[in-house]
Amino acid sequence: MLQFLSLALAVAALLWLRKLSSQVEILQRRLQRLEPQGHASTHETTATTRKTVPKPPPVPKDATRGAPHTDSGTIARLRGKLKRKARKPSREVAIQKPNWMVWLGGVSVALAGVFLVKYSIDQGLLTPWTRVVLAICTGFAMHALAEWLPIRTGRRDPAFSALAAAGSVTLCAATLAALHLYELIPPLAAFAFLAIVSVATTSLALRHGPVFAALGMIGSYAVPLLVGGESGRIVGVLLYTLIVSATILLVIRYVYRAWLWWGMLAGGVLWWLLSTGGSDADGYRGFYLAVLAAEILWLPSLDWWSRSGVANALGAGWKATSESSAEYPEAIGASIRSALIALTLMQGISIATEPFSVLAAISWAPLVGVLFLAARFRSRCVALPWLSLAVHGTAWITTALKIEDSQIRWAATSPELKSGLPVFAAAMGSAYSLLAGWNLRGSKSVSLWASLAVASPVCWLGIAFTTATDREPSWEWALASAVLGLVYWMVGRKLFGDRQYSIASWTVLGLSGAYSLAAVAAFRDAGLTLALAIQAVPLAWLAVRHKASSVEWITKAVLGAIVARLTLNPWLPSYSEGPYWILWTYGGSTLACLAAGWTASPLPKLQRWIEAVAAHLLVLTCWLGTRQWLYGGDAFAEEYGLLEAAINTATWGALGLIYYWRSQVSEQISAVYRWASRVVLAMALWSYAVALVFLNPLWGNESIAETRVWNLLLLAYGAPVVLAYLTRRFYEPFGARLAGKVAALALFAFVSLEIRHLWQQALDISLPASDGEMATYSVVWLCMAVAAILSGGMRFGPGVYRAGMALLLLTTCKVFLVDMSGLTGLLRAGSFMGLGLSLLGLAYLHQRFGQVNSPSAGADS
Repeated sequence: MLQFLSLALAVAALLWLRKLSSQVEILQRRLQRLEPQGHASTHETTATTRKTVPKPPPVPKDATRGAPHTDSGTIARLRGKLKRKARKPSREVAIQKPNWMVWLGGVSVALAGVFLVKYSIDQGLLTPWTRVVLAICTGFAMHALAEWLPIRTGRRDPAFSALAAAGSVTLCAATLAALHLYELIPPLAAFAFLAIVSVATTSLALRHGPVFAALGMIGSYAVPLLVGGESGRIVGVLLYTLIVSATILLVIRYVYRAWLWWGMLAGGVLWWLLSTGGSDADGYRGFYLAVLAAEILWLPSLDWWSRSGVANALGAGWKATSESSAEYPEAIGASIRSALIALTLMQGISIATEPFSVLAAISWAPLVGVLFLAARFRSRCVALPWLSLAVHGTAWITTALKIEDSQIRWAATSPELKSGLPVFAAAMGSAYSLLAGWNLRGSKSVSLWASLAVASPVCWLGIAFTTATDREPSWEWALASAVLGLVYWMVGRKLFGDRQYSIASWTVLGLSGAYSLAAVAAFRDAGLTLALAIQAVPLAWLAVRHKASSVEWITKAVLGAIVARLTLNPWLPSYSEGPYWILWTYGGSTLACLAAGWTASPLPKLQRWIEAVAAHLLVLTCWLGTRQWLYGGDAFAEEYGLLEAAINTATWGALGLIYYWRSQVSEQISAVYRWASRVVLAMALWSYAVALVFLNPLWGNESIAETRVWNLLLLAYGAPVVLAYLTRRFYEPFGARLAGKVAALALFAFVSLEIRHLWQQALDISLPASDGEMATYSVVWLCMAVAAILSGGMRFGPGVYRAGMALLLLTTCKVFLVDMSGLTGLLRAGSFMGLGLSLLGLAYLHQRFGQVNSPSAGADS
């Protein structure tokens, strides 16, 4: 009874405070009438005087000389007093402002009503029926008092609204206590009474204003937590939450407030989140989310087909704002889309965490229908079905994964999932496709609905195969996917015949997806790669036959997937299907691309694109074939020596040139290819630098075969010369200049290493060099210098000319300092004679080319 006493005292204090305020107001008015006329004048009386009193005639300046002088200080004080009075807010405006005491008082009274029920339970003072009836009477008494007080005082106040909200919360608490704690009434009767209370609360919210709506919303969502009950009653609590949410949405129908909308959504999400803590709501959460989504979509407008907005009828306690009038349709449209996105993501979480059952699977379907309905009649929600399909796929595949030893692995498939999910996937794939076809009729988003209608069956078939099987080769699944592909082919053929190219192109994508899924279900490793590559030929044929640009893009996408798979093979599960798997996989894919390029010859742009892919695959085939041969059949051996660096340099250099070629023939993604070319060529340059500096056989541990010329030196140091020259010849200007310098350095290093190997049959810097070896260095370097000077002066320009002069200077220094230091007699004289004649001849050539290269050549000489 302490709560009743507190409530009575609070009401009495409120009435006494109102009475005192009225008396103070009367006294202030009497005091103002007693003030002098000069000091009691206001801005309003001054304005009235200006209107009623005629303007006096102008007074001559001489007539004012004898007038009495007015005190300027008095006038200033009067003006200051009037300004302060004008800035002081009126009592009526101040009362309408929100007061924290009103909110705190309303919450306190609401808690008093709830704890009244709780107190009677803990103490066992009354019988269950008496407790419930007493609480219901208390709630109705609060409502009656909230209606009587405005009549008694002649005005409305936020405190009265808070009192009415507390009454509604008390009624809800009493009803839930009768249902959950004592089981005095059946669930149907309890929720019928709650529905009546909710409807009444809706109408009263429009009358009492925002305070009542906010307190009623908070209290309604918090009642199940405060009253308590068995955990097995969570389904009933979810049903109660739907009723409360519907009530709030009906209020939002007439007056939109952002805090009211997001409070409703937060309450619905909170109780869904609490339900995930146990298994009692398994199988029902899908229905809960679907009903909540339907309420959000329908109740604010009471019209499924509303595309614009709803009417706005303001209650007496609400103030009209721009948000609740002119901007209302835009605000509610964005809020509906955000809420439906949140509910879709919540469904994905529920699918991933709940165990599979027939009831649970059925419960996930209704929300899909609501999303399609929203997408059909609301332009803001047009992408939600695609989001739903993506969420479903991610969630179902997540259920097939588990984490063991910090690694993600495939989980064992349960018998229920193995038998039930294929049926569910078939039903959902058909539903998605039919609903997308229904939305396609009369819609402007033809591509969106056509793509969804085509992609849904393939996606659901892939979800079922990935989740409900052991992902082993299965001809049953391959046959099912092939049948689906046959359906796509028949439908696409009819659509192409009717010239409906915008829709028919998507059937080609569905056909490709169904064929790929059949290949995944039937083959593994090398066979799967080859099967995926073969489809490029019929796709190119379809692109040529129907002249459809979308089919060309599908062909390019398939080839891109094949290139990605074959390029990333070192980081994918390795193949172990015999010694010829590289020829079978990479060689077969290359031949398939060449055949597709020949088929696409009437479409030059597509043909160039396919040929570039074929060149890329050819380089990969050569690279892996070489590694397999060098490493004894292990193409992905985890070693890195001079041989590996040589292979990487050659492969990456070739790939860089191919990517640059693709950037010249590509239209949409030429910049991507150009940057890829720069990155790969930089990797090739880094690999060559490692081979030259760190892995050089002169001071490293690498051994070179005694076979002359045809040995590892040819690949490690000869191939970079060719690649650098090709880069210098065909690449963009900046890279070409750098490639020319690299080519000159690489040629010098390769020739020098080959001379060392020819004389020693090995590369070891500690071995002494013979006179013949040293002379060979000088002769060959001199010939290279002469060739560079001649070619630079006649054709290749100052860069090559300067390089030749630098090599000539190096050769001259070597001859004087090293070669001739130990010679005597005629041998010394002949050596100096030959060197002198050579230098004289070069000097003559230098004068010949001086007109072109005189500044730099003179400096070099």
